[in-house]
Amino acid sequence: MAMVAVLVAVLFAGCASPEGGAAGPSATRTTLSTMEEAFRAAHLSTPGGLLTPVGTTVAEVAATLAKGLDSAVPLVLPGWLPAGFSLAAPFRGTGSGASLPNPHMWVTGYAVTFTDGDGRLTVVVGPDQEVSEGPWVVAGAALDGRRLRVHRDAGLVVVETGPGDGIPVVVVGERLTVEEVVRVAAGLRNEEAAGR
Repeated sequence: MAMVAVLVAVLFAGCASPEGGAAGPSATRTTLSTMEEAFRAAHLSTPGGLLTPVGTTVAEVAATLAKGLDSAVPLVLPGWLPAGFSLAAPFRGTGSGASLPNPHMWVTGYAVTFTDGDGRLTVVVGPDQEVSEGPWVVAGAALDGRRLRVHRDAGLVVVETGPGDGIPVVVVGERLTVEEVVRVAAGLRNEEAAGR
């Protein structure tokens, strides 16, 4: 749970124009909080080869989540993954060095990480903090009618539904293009039929 809170609280420098398409200087901070510095040191970059793909299908992930999630939490998973991507084996996801289960669930949501052994793609539903700092760029795509916005910095691409628009959904990609991460986010599908 702490990993998700820190993950979504990290400041990412923007790309292109700020949300809404207006050109001009972006509002960025020049200092990081202690929490942001600790996260960047421990997690910002996942070394290639650290994550191991396993043969679990998206349907199997949906069934696992359906058994443990509150029915108020939407169960959405990728309808499309980049070539070679599948569920990642549990991996070090906290500063303590402890492995988190994958998928990882908490009271208000969950996170699921996929990999091809090099890149990383994490879907977070119901993060315990809003991703709201830094400039965002409108993605030009939507998830179930909810406008998506993009943030990128230091090799990470973050795509999320805007604040105040239902339970937040965030997709984080590493060593993936903006287009790939937006495609995954826009293609998330409702897996409610998985047995809840």
